[in-house]
Parts: sequence; structure tokens; C-alpha cells
Amino acid sequence: MENDRSILIRRAVLFGVPLLYLVLGLLHPTPDPGLGDETGLFVGLHIGQLFLIGGLAYALWLLVDGIDGRAARIARALILPYAITYTALDAIAGIAMGTVVEKANALPAADQAAAGRLIDAVREPTLATCSISPRP
Repeated sequence: MENDRSILIRRAVLFGVPLLYLVLGLLHPTPDPGLGDETGLFVGLHIGQLFLIGGLAYALWLLVDGIDGRAARIARALILPYAITYTALDAIAGIAMGTVVEKANALPAADQAAAGRLIDAVREPTLATCSISPRP
């Protein structure tokens, strides 16, 4: 039987991490920042996301811990690939985009138009970013 402390930690992870991730999602600027926009919050949220994704993976592990069966084994096997893939795709991409916009904002005015076109081109939906949409 689990002691009171481990139950408290388990509940804190199972409820706290998803709640924090919800708050992060609500604070996330929509759309992503562009040339001339402030990027501090955007980059900070994506840095926090690095840790919260690990917390979500741990919460998933706790949900299937002690459960026998094929579905639980598959879930446990896929938690690490999920955490690695989602971190690489979303958190790191968000930090990179925020950093690029921040650097572009610091450029001389004559160079900012070219930087803005580059930022828009990087945002263009592609298979590599897993967002495919029809072109207008």
C-alpha cells in the first residue's frame, strides 16, 4: 500500500502538470510573434514547456503504472518517444522562432524587411512542421 506522501505526490503530478500545461496554453500568444513583436513571453513559455512535457510523460507513466495488458505495455513503450518527439517538434521550434524574431527585431531597419520575409517563409506550413494546409 502506498503511503500518504507518495499518494500526495502522485496526485500533484496527475492534476498539477496538466493544469500548468493548460495555463501555458492559455498564455501562449496567438498567432506566434512576428517582426516587431515582443518575444520574451513566447520564448519563456516554450522553455517552460520543455519541463512540462517531461511532467506529462511522467503523468502518463503514473496512469498506466501497475496495469497489466497490451494497451498498458504499448503506452509505456511509447511514452519516451512521445516526450522526445513532442519536445523536439514544439518546444524547441517555439524557442527557435522566438529567438529568430528577437534577433530580427535587433537588426537595422534596412535589414528588417528581409528578415521578416524569412520569418514568414519559415512559418509556411510544410510536411516538416507537420502542418499541411492548402495555399491560397
